[in-house]
Amino acid sequence: MESIKDKIKIVQSKIDASKIDKNVKLVAVSKKKSWEDILEAYENGISDFGENYLQESLEKISKLKDLKINWHFIGNIQSNKCEEIAKNFDWVHTIDRLKVARLIDKYCPEDKSIKCLIQINIDDEESKSGIRVEEVEFFLKENELYVNEIAPRVHNSGHWTMDGSYSSQFQQHIRAIMDLPLLSTERHSDIIMYNLIGKVTSNLANNELAKVYVYGKKDSRPGRKMGHINLIKKRGVNPPL
Repeated sequence: MESIKDKIKIVQSKIDASKIDKNVKLVAVSKKKSWEDILEAYENGISDFGENYLQESLEKISKLKDLKINWHFIGNIQSNKCEEIAKNFDWVHTIDRLKVARLIDKYCPEDKSIKCLIQINIDDEESKSGIRVEEVEFFLKENELYVNEIAPRVHNSGHWTMDGSYSSQFQQHIRAIMDLPLLSTERHSDIIMYNLIGKVTSNLANNELAKVYVYGKKDSRPGRKMGHINLIKKRGVNPPL
């Protein structure tokens, strides 16, 4: 049976051998593990630990309070647990409601700063926690924008460039991530882009200028974008509408 030390070496060697950023921080999920196991991992170079269960984690935090450990709360958050989480953890990974964000902020000690992450249900599965992707832009604090568009992609407004520019915003995004030279974004066609929302269909799909994009999402619902249509008019050409 591999020791904790051996497991850490294996994971670290995989990180070192990969092409990912070498500044990546390894967080050990220590739920159901004893404080002695955490101590052994700490003595072998791990300083960040993730915990799911508050009561269990508080006992470990108390036992290891003299060590320079960064504690990450990675479990579901109940409102009545926010005070203890704010006082004892350095990171909170699972904020999925504005109420929870406000309570963490309320109970955070004045001499402390907590790093908070918003949990997003990218698969839109009911069995999973987190806000829906389309709700991210509407995560508000009072009347001010609290979080806006954090998805690593271009905005919906970039869809017209798929048929209107020599290089689309999507191509440019991938090239930028991969550190490749960017291409010309000069426009070669005039485009009108229409969103296909929910179960709504459009006669525009039969227009001779239309190019239809259907995203293949399983279920439609009010407000969900299911696809889009680009009406394409080549510059210098004046086809009938």
